[in-house]
Amino acid sequence: MGRLGSGVAFLLANILMTFYINRSAFVILPFWEIAGAIALLMMIPKSGIRFLRRFVDYGRARADEQQYYGKRVQELTAGRLDEFAGVFHHLSKVFGRISEQNSAKGREELSRIFDQVADHVCRGCPLYRSCWERDFYNTYSNLVDLVAVCEEKGSVGESDFPPAMLRKCLNSGELTEELNVVYHAYRSNLNWQQRIFDCRRLVAEQLDGVSQVVKQLAAELDMDVRFRNNIEEALRLELDKSGIYAKEVLVLEKSGGATEISIVKPACQGGRECRRHVEGIVSRVMGKPMSCLSPECIRAGKEDCTLNLVETRRFEVVTGIARKPRQDILTSGDSYSFAPVKDGKYLLALSDGMGSGARAAEESSAVVSLLENFLEAGFDQNITVKTINSILMLRSQEEMFATADVCIMDLVGGTADFIKIGGVPSFLRRGNKVEIIRQDALPIGILEEVQLENISAPIQDEDRIVMVTDGILDAFAVMGDGERALADFIATLNTINPQEIADSVMEEALLQKDGVAKDDMTVLVGRIWTPC
Repeated sequence: MGRLGSGVAFLLANILMTFYINRSAFVILPFWEIAGAIALLMMIPKSGIRFLRRFVDYGRARADEQQYYGKRVQELTAGRLDEFAGVFHHLSKVFGRISEQNSAKGREELSRIFDQVADHVCRGCPLYRSCWERDFYNTYSNLVDLVAVCEEKGSVGESDFPPAMLRKCLNSGELTEELNVVYHAYRSNLNWQQRIFDCRRLVAEQLDGVSQVVKQLAAELDMDVRFRNNIEEALRLELDKSGIYAKEVLVLEKSGGATEISIVKPACQGGRECRRHVEGIVSRVMGKPMSCLSPECIRAGKEDCTLNLVETRRFEVVTGIARKPRQDILTSGDSYSFAPVKDGKYLLALSDGMGSGARAAEESSAVVSLLENFLEAGFDQNITVKTINSILMLRSQEEMFATADVCIMDLVGGTADFIKIGGVPSFLRRGNKVEIIRQDALPIGILEEVQLENISAPIQDEDRIVMVTDGILDAFAVMGDGERALADFIATLNTINPQEIADSVMEEALLQKDGVAKDDMTVLVGRIWTPC
C-alpha cells in the first residue's frame, strides 16, 4: 500500500475502534496526532525506512545475519589460504637465496686449484720465490691459461705450456700431472654442486608455483554467495500447504545468477514425492523450471531425504568417440572426457600430449582429469586452466606439455564456451552449415602465464560439435586446406548420431592416409538436443 495507504488505513482503523468500542464522540487517538504521524512518516526518506526496518523485521534481520556470517567465513577461509600462499612464496625466496650463495661458492673453488698446485709441486722448488713472489702475476696468468686448456680439451700436457714457463719450470711434468688431477677433482665437485643447485632451484620454483595455485584457489573461494531468506520462507509456506513438512530449506544465489536449493524433508520411502510434488512447487515459487540434481531416489529406506534442486536444463547432450593410436604404438597419446559438471554445464575436452605413447598419454591424461575435477568442484573455467598450467610447470624440468581443447556448454543458458590452448580448430554444424572455431595459443605447460580468450557461441537443438586432434586434421590436409576439407566432409554427413559421425570422420581420415595412422587420431562429437 505504501506509506500513504498505511497512514489512511491507520486513520480508518482508529475511527472504527472509536465507534465500536467507545460508541461516543471521544476518539482513542486524536486526529491531529494521527495526521502528524502520517506527515512525519511521509517525510522520512526511503533509506531511513530501510534502516528502521532492520530493527523491527526479524526475518530480514536473520537474513542479514546469515549473509554477514557467511561472508565472514568466506573471507576468513580465503584469508587463511592467502597466508599459506605467502608462506610458500617466502620459502621459495629462501631456497632461491641459498642456491645463489652456493653457486657463488662454486666459482670460488677455482682459486683453490692454484693454491693446491703451488703447495704440492712448487713449495720445495728452488725457484718457488722467483715464480710465486717476484713473478707472481705472470705465474698466475700462465696457470689460468692452462686451466682454460683443461676446460677445452679435458686435460693438459707439457706442449700446452707457454714457452717462457716451460723453459723456466723445473718440474713441468709433475706440474702437468698435478694440474690434471686437481682439475678433474674440481670438475667432479662442481658437477655435484650444480646438481644440488638445480635441485634447490627446482624446489624454489615448485614452492612458488604452489603459492600461485593456492592464491588462485583463494580468489575463486572469495565469491559472492547470497542466502535468499524471503524465498526460503515462501517455499516453506507452499510446501506446508501441500502437506509436505520441510525440516530445512536453504536457497543459495551465486554470483553468476545460478540458484541452488536444498530441502531436507522426511523420506517418502521411494514414493518419488520429490518428482511428483516438490519440483512443481519449487518451480512455481521460483518462477522458472527447477529439477532435482539427482534423477534417482538415493534416500529410500532412510529417515530423512535431502533434495538438491537446480534450474532445469534446456538442452541435453549425447556423445560419440573414435580413437586410433599411431601405427606400431599400443597407447594413444590423446586423452578425452565428456561429462556433466556443476551448475548445469557439460564438458567436452580433448588433450594431445607431446609425441606419442605412454609418456604423452600421461601428460594429456593429467590435463583431462584435472579439468574434470576442478570444473566439477565449481571452479571458474579460466582459473581452472591457469591452475592446471601451473601444476604442469611443476611436474618436471623436462620439456613436457599438452594441448587443451575444451568446450563447456551451459545447458541452462544455451551457450557454449570454447577454450583452445594449442588445440586444432573445432567444428559446429547447424543444419547444413559448418562453422570453424579456431584460436591460436601455445600448448599448456610451456609458459608460466597462459593468455585465455574464450570463444562463445549460442547452441540450438540438433547442433553437433566436432572436436579433433591434429592427427585427424593432418590427414585431411592431404586434400589441401585441412580445416576446410574437414568442414566440407562434416557438412555431407546425413546422420545426427554422434557415434556414426565420429566413425565416419575417422574412416575418411584413415582413407586419406592409406589406412596408416602416422599420428594419434581422436574424434569427439557432441549432439545437442531438446528434451520433450
